[in-house]
Amino acid sequence: MKSKIDVADEDENFEKMGLNISGCSEIREVRGNLTCGQAMVCAHYSYGTALVKGCNETMQQNIIDVLNRSSVRLFNEEAFSTKYGHDMASMFVVYCSYMKSITCSDKDFVPVLTQYGLCFTFNSGHNNVLLRSRFEGPGLGLNILLDVQTDENTVGQFSSGLKVIVHDQMTFVNRHNGFNILPGTHASVVVKLRKHIRLPAPYQTKCRQEKLPGIKTYTKDGCVYQCIANKTLTQCGCRRVGLPEPEAVPLCSIQDLECVENSQEKLNVAECSCNSACSEMEYESFVSYSKFPDNSIIQILHQIYGKNESSSYMRENYVFLEVGFQHLAYEIREDVPSYGAESLFGEFGGNMGLFLGCSILTICEFIDFLWQAVMARIRMRNAPHSP
Repeated sequence: MKSKIDVADEDENFEKMGLNISGCSEIREVRGNLTCGQAMVCAHYSYGTALVKGCNETMQQNIIDVLNRSSVRLFNEEAFSTKYGHDMASMFVVYCSYMKSITCSDKDFVPVLTQYGLCFTFNSGHNNVLLRSRFEGPGLGLNILLDVQTDENTVGQFSSGLKVIVHDQMTFVNRHNGFNILPGTHASVVVKLRKHIRLPAPYQTKCRQEKLPGIKTYTKDGCVYQCIANKTLTQCGCRRVGLPEPEAVPLCSIQDLECVENSQEKLNVAECSCNSACSEMEYESFVSYSKFPDNSIIQILHQIYGKNESSSYMRENYVFLEVGFQHLAYEIREDVPSYGAESLFGEFGGNMGLFLGCSILTICEFIDFLWQAVMARIRMRNAPHSP
């Protein structure tokens, strides 16, 4: 958040908000008039000189040199994202409900650090409480009004708004599976649930289902990220952002940047052997948009809820999000063997009957014929001979 990054060291909120992270005091002499947050943005991002006023290439290099000279990894990207990033409380705007009857708040959104930054997850299961849907439609799912705080953005994905991802609990989150919501929008999202059941080796799918360190539910995306992280850990001796394990290993920092980039370039993802999960839930989202808010909602927010933002601010920053299931059922896509043991034995017997004229009844008749022939020979031997 820009307001956090601009907080000076002398401000009383600098300590209260926990902005005095590792590295702030060490770079104090080389960052000039920049705050700690501004200096970290200047040094950490290659385009920091364009993002921070007063940051030039010389100052950027001086800050990096101080951080690199330390025997410990001073800059902690996870701490920086957590302390200086957006918080749900400031984005929350008066209204949140689930199935219309359950009131929710910013405390129901759990902050989760990912490789792309700080995310907030609803119904995450981290507190051992899971909410289950009993009704269809986005209006009877999660409904929430948010302020995306466009003016607070400093570093992002080159656009303002929200990234929404619908996913299973306790799983790896792939940012590319989500959808974007621009400010000033009412987004209505219906979710279609689909379950995939795949076959293990020796079938072609060669699915996997083992546990991954730090990722409780196996997915192909999680396996690929784990493989990349293991390569970084082996070559650089540090763990990547968003990977909680192994806890004893330090987080990769600015001095590891070149090594981390080299480890990625040398990695062939095909060598990771990351196949699809044997059992996996897919959440397919269908989104419709309309402008928000209209004049009536602006009046309600002003007069009933006491919001003092202007109508133009609301239309440039507010987002009303509705997410619900399309149906209270799910589609199953199951892989089955195209040629199993039953098919093999059935086809073998059919071919035997077709080409050899042989069947179970024929075999039984053949055995009976042999038995009768043997018994006849025995009776002939034992029969008395006339003189």
